[in-house]
Amino acid sequence: IRYDHCEFGGGAKYPDYNYVFGGRAKYPGYDPIDNYNDTNLEGRDCHGHGTHIASLAVGNVSGLARCATVYSVRVLDCNGRGPYSVVIDGLNYAASKVRMTRRPSVILMSLGGSFSSSLNQVVTNVVNQGIPVVTSAGNGRGNACTKSPASNPGAITVGSTLIGDYINFNTNAGPCVDILAPGAFVTAASHTCSTCSCTKVVSGTSVAAALVSGAVALLLEKDPLLSPANISDELKENCLKNAINYILLDSHYKSNTNNCLLNIKHFVHCDVDSSHQVPFLPDEEEETTGNYIIGLNVETSHSTFEHIANELMQHEDNIEFIEKENYASIDMSWAVDRIDQVSSVLDNRPYTPCECGNGVDVYVLDT
Repeated sequence: IRYDHCEFGGGAKYPDYNYVFGGRAKYPGYDPIDNYNDTNLEGRDCHGHGTHIASLAVGNVSGLARCATVYSVRVLDCNGRGPYSVVIDGLNYAASKVRMTRRPSVILMSLGGSFSSSLNQVVTNVVNQGIPVVTSAGNGRGNACTKSPASNPGAITVGSTLIGDYINFNTNAGPCVDILAPGAFVTAASHTCSTCSCTKVVSGTSVAAALVSGAVALLLEKDPLLSPANISDELKENCLKNAINYILLDSHYKSNTNNCLLNIKHFVHCDVDSSHQVPFLPDEEEETTGNYIIGLNVETSHSTFEHIANELMQHEDNIEFIEKENYASIDMSWAVDRIDQVSSVLDNRPYTPCECGNGVDVYVLDT
């Protein structure tokens, strides 16, 4: 993550100094891909994917959980690739930090590759510890159940939709997809500079997963004791059923892919602390009713944890997908109802959810 990007408060906790200046993006103390490649980036993004999706999860301008803290657990290198052993290392490390801090947390894995029983087992172990894991379905127009970590039944696996309430042509689908969220031509933070106007456009299931992780943070602020299963159930209960047109979906998956669009309930009488007000948005909480509808889409330990990774991995599979940049010039704004569908017929009013992820940590396993 680019720690000093304005999306995260204009500053961050740098590992080389013992002070904090205003930031919510932090280095947790260990960079798994640094350890693997013998580099020294300490969680700083040299690719761009991690900064983009982190800003969609928690960013001041682009994000959903705008009070949450985000931690950069870098498991992919500057080319957006990394072996599964490093991903496992990062996943175990993030889980250990959650156990140590005892704070409500969610782990975001907007990455994936071929099916790996080893990686899936570690995801299961983490979920069984009460830590929700959100992952992208992948962008291969195939079966998400053939990919990891998307195939893990305990993870919340996210497919993506297009502008106009259509399924994204490239999204993986099938029974392993739990929920859909928008992911086409999504504008969020770029790692190349630090101002709020420093953005780029990306598309894919990575972006969709980032939005869902922000939604999970909102649920955890409201009820920190929610289990991963409870969170999944609540997301599915609140989602918009059969709102997405599946005409672009392969016929093999039309009947077995959950048609469930991410939807954050908005309540009229929510008592929002003034310190949690979202910047750059009108204060309309007391005047609006209805739902806050999410629409977007796009993809790609300490040494004590190394032996766990080595024991689990039978061979070194590499990550296959994260989203690529799309330089289309499209004017979009986030937090205006449906991010990529400002004029959607489902709704067209700006809402701010009552929660903003205050007191919740989001661990981003990415670049």
